[in-house]
Amino acid sequence: MANHPPNPPTFNPDSDRSHAVSDPNDEEDYDNKTDSDDSGLISIPLPSKIFRDRTVSVLEAIVEYMKDDLDLTFHDIAKLLNRDDRTVWTCYSRTKKKRAAK
Repeated sequence: MANHPPNPPTFNPDSDRSHAVSDPNDEEDYDNKTDSDDSGLISIPLPSKIFRDRTVSVLEAIVEYMKDDLDLTFHDIAKLLNRDDRTVWTCYSRTKKKRAAK
């Protein structure tokens, strides 16, 4: 019998659990919008409801939430997600186009 790893946990969009995005290199404080512990990580809780719409990717959902709900700049989002500013802008733009097409 083959030794298979256990199944990964399944995503439940109806759960009340939050997801977090962290950047170990970022030391900025976003006006009480983030929590930081002694390790220097910045943690931003992400509500699971942002992942309910399956027409947008996970990255697009995170970028849209951070831009619209947290009022972060594209540059700040890019630093937190370790992505290029242009990638973040593209994700946001695609999300808005997808939502407008509905």
